[in-house]
Amino acid sequence: MFATLAGCPDSANKIPEHKEFDLVLVEEAGQCTEPNTLGALLKCNMERGQIILIGDHCQLRPTVLSPEAAGIGLEQSLFERLFEMPGIQRTQLTVQYRMLASIMEYPSTFYNVPLVPAQEAAEQAPVD
Repeated sequence: MFATLAGCPDSANKIPEHKEFDLVLVEEAGQCTEPNTLGALLKCNMERGQIILIGDHCQLRPTVLSPEAAGIGLEQSLFERLFEMPGIQRTQLTVQYRMLASIMEYPSTFYNVPLVPAQEAAEQAPVD
């Protein structure tokens, strides 16, 4: 199952209740509220399935307009919460393909590992 930010709740609701997937991938999971993410995750076969959340915990958070919803923590995505938990397997990409190096310097300060512009990465010697 593949779900985007906009289609996560709808995609999960249109699938028959008994249907499970071996792989559930949620794109832009950092912008998705936790209940919407869980809707897709419930379609994963918990015995042999794999869940992949893709996003950026340092960029846009879920849009929550209700003060009550914000008050119970829905402004923090499941992706962000899991990223902060010890013992969760995660991979943080370090090569930036969309920005020039001069523009990338500022957002690079948000991450624990420095971002590298793709052009400079291509010029570096391979790592054994």
